[in-house]
Parts: sequence; C-alpha cells; structure tokens
Amino acid sequence: MVTIYTTVSGFRYLGNITHFNTNNEQPEIFVACLDSYDNGKVYGLWINARQEIEEIKRQISSMLSGSHYLDPDAEPGARMYAIHSHKGFYDLQLDVHADIEDIRAQALFIARHGELGAKLIVHYEGTLEAAEEVINERYQGEYESQLEYATQLFDKLYVNTIPEHLRFCIDYEAFKRTIFWHYFFSIELEGKTHVFFEYLGDWDFKQCLDDFLKPYRCTSLPND
Repeated sequence: MVTIYTTVSGFRYLGNITHFNTNNEQPEIFVACLDSYDNGKVYGLWINARQEIEEIKRQISSMLSGSHYLDPDAEPGARMYAIHSHKGFYDLQLDVHADIEDIRAQALFIARHGELGAKLIVHYEGTLEAAEEVINERYQGEYESQLEYATQLFDKLYVNTIPEHLRFCIDYEAFKRTIFWHYFFSIELEGKTHVFFEYLGDWDFKQCLDDFLKPYRCTSLPND
C-alpha cells in the first residue's frame, strides 16, 4: 500500500506504511561471570534483553551470587560480568561491557522492527536515536529495487509535465543514481529494497531534482 506524505517544505514524496516486525524476535544476551571466566570456567545466564532494567539486573546479581569464583574482595560497584554472547540481534555486535540500558533499548527496537531495525542501528554505527528517527519519519517503504522506487517517484513528480511522445527519453537509471547519491539510501533484506529519505523536510530537495533535469536532453531515438 503506497501513500503520499508531505514534508515541512511542502514537497510531496512517496511513502509506505510504517514498518513492523513480523518474525517475533526475542533478543537475548548471555551474561557471564568474569571471575569464573578468569578461572577457565564458563558460568553465566541467558537473559531476555527486553525485560525491565531492574529485572535484568536482578537476574545478573542472582547469577553472580551462585558463582564459586566470585571475588569477595572486589570493590563495590566493580563490574563482575560481561556480555559473552547474544542472539536475536542479527548483525549488530554488542560490546562485552555494553550498558544494560543501551542493550535493552536496542532489543526493544529490534523486537519491533526485526532485522531491518538491526541493520539500521548498524548503518548509524550504533546510534539508536538516528535509527529510530529514520524508520519513524523517513521510511519510504519496501520495493523490488532502487530503480522501482526512483521510477515511481519520478512519475509522481514529473511525468505529467513531459509530452507523451518524449517520455521514452526519460533516463530512470540516471535519476536513481542521483537521488540515491544525494538524498536517499536503502537497505536490502530478503530480496526486497527498503528505502529511506535521508533529509526529511529539506527545502533544497525539490530544487535539486529540478536542477538535475534542466540539462536533460533526448540524445537518441529508439530503434525502429
């Protein structure tokens, strides 16, 4: 289902329904006792990363209290555990000493948006706020390719201004290269192309497209 959105600059662009995850991911982390690890033992616990922060911390404390190697002389507040593994986060790599608050926020985002959400976090080098903004405000939808999106966008904006007998001159490939170089990016997932508008409400976007089309000339005719 394709809909039309309007930016603050008044420019209308193609969009799609909000993306939601349908695979029911359950991101989990394996939290291990560092003292056990230092003694050649793997002792830890798989934890649902979407739980409340206090519940995650409670489970970590309970796990540590059962360790036979926990250092009783450790300084108060010292980190005695590490994130040794994870699942349900796809290609997103978690630091062994990542904050539980950050992990939970990422887990909730991935549970909502699935692998696409994880890829967006990776795209923005771990910045969850940017990933949230782009999928909530700049998502253009799922297409077969960048070319399909560019073709639909060009037709929506310009095709009615071009005489029908000249429309064979339209170079959709060149248009695609231009807009994806300057204003859009896409993420490939399961054979589909998910398109995102990089600069929501950019006042120069429509002007950029118009400037791009000014030197456009039909340089060849189709074969008979």
